[in-house]
Amino acid sequence: MLFGHSSGGLVALEAARRASVDRLILYEPAILVGEHRKDTGLAARMQEFLDEGEREEAVKLYFRVADGTDDVEQWPIWPDCVALVETMVRENRAIEAYCLDDDLDVSAPALLLTGEEGPEHLRAATQALDDALDDSRLVELDGVGHGGISRAPELVANEVRSFLRETRPS
Repeated sequence: MLFGHSSGGLVALEAARRASVDRLILYEPAILVGEHRKDTGLAARMQEFLDEGEREEAVKLYFRVADGTDDVEQWPIWPDCVALVETMVRENRAIEAYCLDDDLDVSAPALLLTGEEGPEHLRAATQALDDALDDSRLVELDGVGHGGISRAPELVANEVRSFLRETRPS
């Protein structure tokens, strides 16, 4: 079984296309689809902040655009996440370059999770992924956004447990 969130969701999806996986669970995978493909450039804007020595501003920009969050400084991960800013830029370059195939060859059943308050581009990506997979179930979680795995872990865990019970391999 593979579980992936955000950019980890994109990694898990691609792993499931190449390896034998029993089940795939993705929470708002970081994929740009449709009109959101035009919205690339986050990595370049973050890099501009880095070039000016503004590491914290680059991270704040990332969370504002990618996660819809303006209060990252209040999160327990702040300021430790600032040390990862170069990785965040590289991940965003990869996300901006990635194109979702219309038909994905993934043999495992997939649970696709999105939060009703998640960023529109990630909600659209999750829907497009549901359309592209042969065996998927899309679940929208009430009252949570992209950070549902940390802000509402029991809600996410309940959906995962339910999916795993329903899709036990024979």
